[in-house]
Amino acid sequence: MVVGLAYTGVKLEKVDENEEQVQEGGTGQEHKQTREGGNVYISATKLVESPEYSASFLSRMYFTWLDEIIGKAGRVKLEYIDLFKFKGNDLPGACWKRFKKTDASSTTNKSKKSSLLMRLAILLKWELILKVSVGLLLTVFKFSGPFFINQIPNYLENKEGNEKQNGRAEIYGYCVGLLIFTTIQYIMENQSLWIGRKLSIKLKNALSCEIAEKSLNSLGSGGEEEAVKSNNAQQEGDTSGQENSTREALVSLRRLESFIEDNSHDISKTGQSESDETESASTGDFGFVNATLSWEYSQPQNQGDCKHKSNENTPLLDVDNGDATKSNEFKLQNLNIKFLRGKLTIITGKVGSGKTSMLRALLGEMKLVEGYMMYPRGAATTEAATTRPGSVGGSMIGYVPQESWLRNATVRDNILFGSEYDVERYEQVLKMTALKADFRQLVNGDQSQVGERGITLSGGQKQRISLARALYSQAQCVLLDDVLSAVDSQTAHHIVYYCFDPSTRSKIMEGRTIVLVTHMVDLVAKYASWIVVMESGRVAEQGDGRNVFSYFSTSSTDDTQPILSQIMEKQTSDPSEDEFNQQKQLERQLKNSRLTSNRNSEGGDDDNDDESDAEDVEDAGEEQREYGTLRLDVWWAYFSSMGGSWFWVAVVSLALGGRIVQIFQNYLIRIWLQSEDNSSSASNSMYFLSMYLLVGILFVVLQQLANYSIYKGGIKSSKEIHYRLTQSVSNAIPSFFDVTPVGRIINRFSRDTMRLDERIIENITYFLSHVISAISVFVVVISVTPAFIIVSAAVTAIFLSRSVKYLNAIREIKRLDSNTLSPVLSIFVELGGNGSSVIRAFNKTHDYILETARRVDTNNRSYYLEWSLNRWISLTTDSIGSLVSFFASLMIIIAIDYFPNSGLDSGLAGFVLSYALGFNIYAMWTIRDYADLELGMNAMERISQYFEDRLPQQVQVLSTIPPQPNTTGETSLWPSSGELVVKNLSVKYDNTDKFALNNISFTLPPAKTLAVVGRTGSGKSTLTLALLRLVERVQKMDSHILIDGVDISSVPLTKLRQSITIIPQDPLLFSGSLRHNLDLFDEYPDEQLLAAVAETGLFDGVTIDSLDFTIHEKGANLSTGQKQLVSLTRALLRRSSSRIIILDEATASVDYRTEQQLIRAIKQLNVVHKCSIITIAHRLNTVYDYDYTLTLDNGTLASFVQNDSS
Repeated sequence: MVVGLAYTGVKLEKVDENEEQVQEGGTGQEHKQTREGGNVYISATKLVESPEYSASFLSRMYFTWLDEIIGKAGRVKLEYIDLFKFKGNDLPGACWKRFKKTDASSTTNKSKKSSLLMRLAILLKWELILKVSVGLLLTVFKFSGPFFINQIPNYLENKEGNEKQNGRAEIYGYCVGLLIFTTIQYIMENQSLWIGRKLSIKLKNALSCEIAEKSLNSLGSGGEEEAVKSNNAQQEGDTSGQENSTREALVSLRRLESFIEDNSHDISKTGQSESDETESASTGDFGFVNATLSWEYSQPQNQGDCKHKSNENTPLLDVDNGDATKSNEFKLQNLNIKFLRGKLTIITGKVGSGKTSMLRALLGEMKLVEGYMMYPRGAATTEAATTRPGSVGGSMIGYVPQESWLRNATVRDNILFGSEYDVERYEQVLKMTALKADFRQLVNGDQSQVGERGITLSGGQKQRISLARALYSQAQCVLLDDVLSAVDSQTAHHIVYYCFDPSTRSKIMEGRTIVLVTHMVDLVAKYASWIVVMESGRVAEQGDGRNVFSYFSTSSTDDTQPILSQIMEKQTSDPSEDEFNQQKQLERQLKNSRLTSNRNSEGGDDDNDDESDAEDVEDAGEEQREYGTLRLDVWWAYFSSMGGSWFWVAVVSLALGGRIVQIFQNYLIRIWLQSEDNSSSASNSMYFLSMYLLVGILFVVLQQLANYSIYKGGIKSSKEIHYRLTQSVSNAIPSFFDVTPVGRIINRFSRDTMRLDERIIENITYFLSHVISAISVFVVVISVTPAFIIVSAAVTAIFLSRSVKYLNAIREIKRLDSNTLSPVLSIFVELGGNGSSVIRAFNKTHDYILETARRVDTNNRSYYLEWSLNRWISLTTDSIGSLVSFFASLMIIIAIDYFPNSGLDSGLAGFVLSYALGFNIYAMWTIRDYADLELGMNAMERISQYFEDRLPQQVQVLSTIPPQPNTTGETSLWPSSGELVVKNLSVKYDNTDKFALNNISFTLPPAKTLAVVGRTGSGKSTLTLALLRLVERVQKMDSHILIDGVDISSVPLTKLRQSITIIPQDPLLFSGSLRHNLDLFDEYPDEQLLAAVAETGLFDGVTIDSLDFTIHEKGANLSTGQKQLVSLTRALLRRSSSRIIILDEATASVDYRTEQQLIRAIKQLNVVHKCSIITIAHRLNTVYDYDYTLTLDNGTLASFVQNDSS
């Protein structure tokens, strides 16, 4: 049996004013498996359509069309392929299409948009009409049960007048009427609820696709935020069928409406203009004209200002006097630029000058304040459309962001990005991006999973795969944001040689317009037709080499000398000159260093380089799912966290006592009525009234004490479980996050914890109440009519049989439902960061909406089965309840008619029948509550998978470190000097026998600098991870890592990681002020913060001007270079407590001037503050004067030398 998620033929129509395009997904395909979002998708041809569509009337009414899958659940484990598929009109795409049309059909005033509630009402009008109609009929039938029950006591009271046979026939007719009419009532009741559930599926379909489209066409929304919006849509669907959840539904609906109806950030119409002007973007140049642009995007007031000219000689991208601003925080101003068609244009400038903003403006993702611009978009030209496969088209933009973005898919799927596989073109692209050597290192080559956010790859590998995606595409315009910074020097030369040098570049680059943002101008200036220098959001200079040479000459400093020399070389050098001369010169500066050991001719890169040595993340495909009944330890983990054995003895005793008191209170009414027949004195009435009130108060007290105890225990349990989950996940080994999609973790902390917090406490309360009530019905009826024990035995047998079948099916369906929700959340997380921008640039928005529809459809099918099974068991228990009421009333009448001495009277009969009539409710909710309790325990089961006893944990040490003597003989806190001794260090990643590091030994004296070099996969990043104990070393004799003489394996993790500062290539920033990001725990005064800022030059740009500057989530409003400056400033503040500072190519994304400033700050840390510096080097000029050089080759120590400069 094939395991995995199954999707059906998702039908989507792309709806706009000029075009309707129907797209089918998954129909008519061969059986094919691909890993997506942590799940295996199955071709729709392998799925079975829901039997409900072809079921008979009676089968639909009684839900017997479910019998086959219920029987199957009792025999085998249900899998994704067993779930039913929907017909076309019930698919997400079809529902979304109809929802899109509701806005235009709901009002004649096109300028006034309809409310979301009104649009949904129009979308679901027929379902709502049907549900209301059934509800009205149901209201009438709900009176049938009490009516027929009331006839039996009346018969008994007037028994003397009903001795005739026709009187008996009438009362027996009432019994039969009770059976028939209550059965009809229950059928209609379940059908009404089922209509509501199917309505909720369509509601979720429409809202999920709408949210996906809105997310893809909006700026500034993080992926996690969109996952929360998706969860709101899920809650909206869940509450649609629950009358008692109206408030929750309205709150979720309001949140969604505020998002869906907000058009302030909608970029779906960017660059649209008159139809006679739109085609030409692909035939001319593009740029800005008098343009001012803003990050806070809104559509230009005059669409005619955003136009595309058709003249072949005009720029493909043109900007004239353009201004761009981000809510008055940053502005691109007075832009007049033309990016020439088929040429290379370089954009350079210092950190924060607006280079990345320029590219985002070209993508149409900034607000045009004034002037106009011609976007690099439009239809493909006739020439491009008729040339050979692989020719350049103009319907997309090949965009490579500075922070690379990859899908959670295979390497090949990321490169193809939905395009057809062309072997020749694909091989050319791999050669151009030097990826072939990397594929040989990956377990499954280009079929290896990259993991979520490309977690299994190094930074350079991710960047080159992003570059390969742009090169493989048919985009005529390619925007490259600092693609050379994340790769080593040799690979940078390789990319320049094959992509930018006109004499050696691949044919794939012919005719393409390339806009390259880079700080490495000295490497590519000779090939550029145009160079733009940005400064403070303005164009400081632009032109060919001569103009820019003139600009740099007038402001010549040491910083600009490499640029000047390269521009001069452009005027005189032979284009075919060897591109690797500069690399060789830099290598010679590292004397005695075997830097180029075993280099591959295609080059390499490194960042977190050796992550690729770990096993491929195939496990990310299918989420772990238990089978069968819940393990006892899961039950025990929850119930023991609520309280001990005596706690549960007390709770059950209180609940049982409350039920006994309630029965006695109802029976007291019968005694009271009998007493009234014998005596009507006021004192007698007061006595029974007082007794009734006292018993009622006692019942309320006992009931509330039981409920309070459960709620109190539940809150205690939720806190303990959440704390345990948080601690376990926080302390998990790093490889756990490499192989686990974020959607799964979010699911544990959101939906699963919500079930524990909100649902399971209620489930326990109701289950305990209903099971005691159901048992009490049998006890009451049997105590009055002992013959009913025969009926009760048969009813119990039927009830238990059906309940077991239901639980076998619902248990697996609910597990499938929980697992299929994770991919829905994951796809919204995938849109975070640069995801939405890349998808829009490559014109893949509709594909992602289609993918969202597929995942929602997969989740819907488990949801559909779950609630249809609920209706099946509900109708079963209702039918059993009807039989209980029928036989109870029948036996009472028989007992009175044929056994006059039985002691039955009208009061006792009414008392018994009132309980018998409620049996179906108690029985149904007993099994439903137990199923819901198992669902809650299913959430507990899933959470327990991430507990410390099942999730591999980092090794914790609780010992303390005594003060250490320093160089003067005085004692000081560890670490005091920063001496590092590594001996026989070996490291393996999980699930692999290959050593990432093997017998590495070296000693770094205190306050010295160490350059760690080597090609991809050599083990550089693994070494830094081992120093932080993010990976544990292989335990063997005479193997250790010592810092100031202390083995780090004996140091508590918190203390160890506080004592080592690492500045990663992708720094982590938090939402808040700059002060908060520099000083999370308010440890330093402002004077110290400003001093550190001055050392790194963080305020030298135009964006950041004070400690109160607001940084957005993940530093979204800063360039990558600025993020690195913030991270380095943070390290400067920690220099007193951190004696070892690790830099993972922290200067990769900064300009030359800023790089020199950072190098000076790093030297300040080393020389003045006596910190030991360890740098992973890509740009060799940053480490040429280091004291020591350590060269790694394939996990082994190639050399460790002391440089002459030391």
